[in-house]
Amino acid sequence: MEQEKKAYTKEELLEAIKNHEEIANKIRKENQAHLDGFETWLTEKGLAKKTIKNHVQNVDFYINEYLVRYEPVGAAKGCGFHVEGFLGDWFIRKTTWASRAEIKANAASFKKFYGAPPITAFPEKTA
Repeated sequence: MEQEKKAYTKEELLEAIKNHEEIANKIRKENQAHLDGFETWLTEKGLAKKTIKNHVQNVDFYINEYLVRYEPVGAAKGCGFHVEGFLGDWFIRKTTWASRAEIKANAASFKKFYGAPPITAFPEKTA
């Protein structure tokens, strides 16, 4: 038995887009706090500034472009099969800079981000 597809009005579609954007903005704000803590944590670990920048950029792209746009979920829920879908499919198909080396670099960044400490326990960023 085939389900009928509902025809949405223009107003319903605009409302859905508005709701999605509100959710996305809230998630991006939360993600920024995680990124700031991650950057502080990497700095405390003594990593070079360039290495820190690369890790933060890799994670930022993943959590704020892929997770927010396609799922939408925040950084805390982005581990596991989300990473697999990103690195094994989406990143390869959707980015012009995807290469074996870039996939490995992203995997290393995600391992640091999701590895330790829990992202809720990152230190506060100081000015």
